[in-house]
Amino acid sequence: MTDVHRILPTNWEILYLGHCSNWEGNSGEPLPDYNHGHSIYKLFISNRPYCTHAYAVSHRGALKLLKKLVNLTAPIDLQLTNMITANEITSYTIIPPVISRCHISDEPTNLYPGRNTLDLYSLKNSTLHSLGLNYELNSTLGFSHIYVINLINRRDRRERLEILAKKLNLKFEFFPAVSRDDENALKELDREDSYLNPSQVACYLSHYKVYQSIINNGYDSALILEDD
Repeated sequence: MTDVHRILPTNWEILYLGHCSNWEGNSGEPLPDYNHGHSIYKLFISNRPYCTHAYAVSHRGALKLLKKLVNLTAPIDLQLTNMITANEITSYTIIPPVISRCHISDEPTNLYPGRNTLDLYSLKNSTLHSLGLNYELNSTLGFSHIYVINLINRRDRRERLEILAKKLNLKFEFFPAVSRDDENALKELDREDSYLNPSQVACYLSHYKVYQSIINNGYDSALILEDD
């Protein structure tokens, strides 16, 4: 992450540390890194990154997202990708991913209950492998803050991440996720003509509330992680 922060352009608004797409890194060249060109991690202009399990947002990016995403028309990862492809937001992607996730049959995603997912990259590129026990950055990986979106009733996920944070000397804020069963919360954004199911709406709102928190707390940047 030290190398990434060094070459990350100052105009960045989104930075993907993980993604679920074959598009990333297959077109164009990585940003030049004249001092440490031997690193396996390269920084690319985002293409169609998809997934929101690990990405960072700058203060300017959060302001832009709050303004743009007030109308709920598609899942949050598709909305972000649509903004990227329309050149409405400046986004970069780390290749290979710094943070990967894997879901097995008994642990489906919250966004698509019952559907199993497997990242395109093996777990050798997961958080533990990429970050190890090297404390070269501060406890928030060079960002102002780290959020982990966590359903209150998923204490098991929180406990696993607390163990990880302790091993890696990281500081997380566990941000309460919106539940798909919270009917009042699901009405907070305009859902007119929306085809999204309650789980997708809840995920969308959870990320939207994190953007609000970034602005309210005056953070220059924040890393956003999902607990699943």
